[in-house]
Amino acid sequence: MNIKQVEQIGKSLTELTKRAPFSLFRTLVRLVMEFDNQVETVVKLLKYCSDMEKDIFIFCFFQELTEQVELKKDRTEEGSTAPWLQNLA
Repeated sequence: MNIKQVEQIGKSLTELTKRAPFSLFRTLVRLVMEFDNQVETVVKLLKYCSDMEKDIFIFCFFQELTEQVELKKDRTEEGSTAPWLQNLA
């Protein structure tokens, strides 16, 4: 994605977060969990969100992370970190 596309999507994202922030952010977190190459794009999109919306995103992130740990303990072999989580570092 180029910068203009990210800008357009980011502005649309801020409009959507005002209507249904939890469902949108949970979807974004799941996108990052499934496609680890989307981490950078999602982080760029978050710069267009307010502080409150970022807090909601963090809440959704930890909620999804907790659910994943409870369900599967880890998506990769035991003891190693999932690739999508490594890309957030």
